[in-house]
Amino acid sequence: MTALKTATELEPENAHYQYVYAIAIAQNDPKLAIQILENALQNHRGNLNILTALASYYQQLSDSENANKYSKKANKVLQAKH
Repeated sequence: MTALKTATELEPENAHYQYVYAIAIAQNDPKLAIQILENALQNHRGNLNILTALASYYQQLSDSENANKYSKKANKVLQAKH
């Protein structure tokens, strides 16, 4: 876990590192994972992995409003790719 956190700190522009770190954190602390992902989304708007993870974690926390918001954003990204 320490190595993942260090990677995110050394390369904050790398969306994949942010995503993987949040996924690892989510097992024990989904709220912290959401915070990490929302911060990552500020620099990586339209990142499909981040958007779908946010939708999933909000759904797990029974926050359907935010889950739907991020799900819709993810769908827009998918539509734009086709």
